[in-house]
Amino acid sequence: MINSTWYNIYQQRYDWAKIAYSKFMRNFDSQLYSSSSIKDQIFISVYGPSQVGKTSLILELVGVSAESYYHVENVLRGERGYGRSSTSTIVRYRASENDYWFITTDSDKNKELIQLNDEQAKSYLSRLRSKMESSGSSFSIESITIFIPKKYLVKKSNNDKDIIIKDLPGVKADNDKERAFVLKVIKKNIEISDLVLMVTTIDNLGLIVQPENLELDELQDWMIKPHRFKVILTRFFSDASSYNFCATSLNKNGSLTKSDIRKHINDQINTHDNEWELSQQLYALELGQSWISYLNSAKEDTVLEHIKLIRESFFDELKEVIYSSNNPISRLAYGYQIGKVAEKIKEIKNTKAEKEIVSITEQIKKNKMKIQKDSGYIKETYKHIARISQNNEKIIDERGFSSLKTVIYPEHIHPPKIGNNVNELKNMLTHLIIHLNEQWDILTRSYSSLFKLPEFRTIDEVVSIQSKLDSYKLSSYWIPQNYEEDLHRVIESINNQVDELNKVIYQYYNGYRYGIYQKNLDEIKTLNNRIYQVKQRQEKYQKRVINLQSDLTYCKSSLKKFNEERDQEIEHSKNFTKYIEPEFKDALNQFSKKAMSETDEKKRIYWILLLRLIKIDFETVKGKS
Repeated sequence: MINSTWYNIYQQRYDWAKIAYSKFMRNFDSQLYSSSSIKDQIFISVYGPSQVGKTSLILELVGVSAESYYHVENVLRGERGYGRSSTSTIVRYRASENDYWFITTDSDKNKELIQLNDEQAKSYLSRLRSKMESSGSSFSIESITIFIPKKYLVKKSNNDKDIIIKDLPGVKADNDKERAFVLKVIKKNIEISDLVLMVTTIDNLGLIVQPENLELDELQDWMIKPHRFKVILTRFFSDASSYNFCATSLNKNGSLTKSDIRKHINDQINTHDNEWELSQQLYALELGQSWISYLNSAKEDTVLEHIKLIRESFFDELKEVIYSSNNPISRLAYGYQIGKVAEKIKEIKNTKAEKEIVSITEQIKKNKMKIQKDSGYIKETYKHIARISQNNEKIIDERGFSSLKTVIYPEHIHPPKIGNNVNELKNMLTHLIIHLNEQWDILTRSYSSLFKLPEFRTIDEVVSIQSKLDSYKLSSYWIPQNYEEDLHRVIESINNQVDELNKVIYQYYNGYRYGIYQKNLDEIKTLNNRIYQVKQRQEKYQKRVINLQSDLTYCKSSLKKFNEERDQEIEHSKNFTKYIEPEFKDALNQFSKKAMSETDEKKRIYWILLLRLIKIDFETVKGKS
């Protein structure tokens, strides 16, 4: 019988897993994922910006010899110069059985393959790119397969798996139509790949680390899917900063390991506002012409031998990851466990997001309180300005003079009883002046807190009548009319003295009130300036609130989207389980029956061993072993 040996029985170990995975993946592409085609193929997508060495990476992975890099790349560019994106659509690379190129497209599946030499292959690829650029998103050819001549490849073993590495078009294409096509094509291929290699240069980490540069939703959470996404950092060893790190580590520690390099890169990534441990997803490489040029320029470098070993170790590990990425149990384990992973990630993300939401909400509250406080200040300041304005209105009101203290004529000092005596008239004048002087002293002290009055000054008119009286030789008037005239002049001059003194008071008071008026105007101006500054500050607070509210909205919406995506993964995992468990139970039932019905003791032990193995496999799928 065909199943008589342990080898033949063991070959059935993964059949149930392959069938379960195939049934599930047929939901994505029923033609590509049949139970027969999925058994030995590995689907790898290479994603990244243009001109970062994606094609060079793939050529090395599929076995293009180092001395053939330049020539093969030259053909693949399709007459497109260096410095411009060469990949026009999804490209699958395979080894040719002879020394000719073969190029097929989606529409050539039933056509006979035509042998092409280097120039014919280059011309074909050039025409294909031109067609794609003129058609844009209506371009119908989603992928082409290129068979590379055997003469350009290193010898491969017979045990190599059928690795389908898809070179996706450059994301940042320099042609709008090409970019439209790029986004259309790469979306589906990333979803169905066993492994996605994200490629960028070491000096452009932001091209894949910063979310705004990852234009596809399928890539936004690459950091939390280490089994499906690997980051390839090209031109690492030729980068001055990276080389200095390697040289310094060697000199300081006497060794250089992949862990050292990964930690160094991870620290750089975390300067982009990330807090992820990504070390096991990182691969530092130097590829194609860049690697050849580096080797030629560093022949005498003592660090070179260490770098060669490190680079080779990174490549060996990457190849091992690629070869193991289609292990049926690994595929099922990822699909089965993604729900638990998603739940854990969702919990971590929500805890962090909730803290951020609380922080933003608190900042909004604080800024609103500042706005409210400033509004209160503005309101009270306007009231104060109104009071000052009212005071100014009172100040400029002439009715304010009515309450002003002034000098008054001394009515209690009467004319002399003896109507014709010169000395009596002189005494009257002297007393009037003394009394006015006393009043002036009292008013000077009274107004001293407001303004300083000048010293008492006798007006010329008073001095004149006083001089006249002093000039008389006789003490009596001979003519009564002369007495009456002098008396009149004394009283009139004193009244004029009173008026003059009051003019001085009005003058000083007027200066005082207009000084107050101007001071009030200056204060009003100062207060209005403060109000302006506070309003400016309020505007900043309001803008800050608007920005914070925008951040809060974005935080909530992005969290909602994140949770929806994780819920989809959780549901995806549940749906995946629907395909896994029935196939496992069927296999368990089938092998149990064969073990029970087997009469040959040795063969029955083989079936029992197979049963134990698939049980272990199922525990691995569930993440319990």
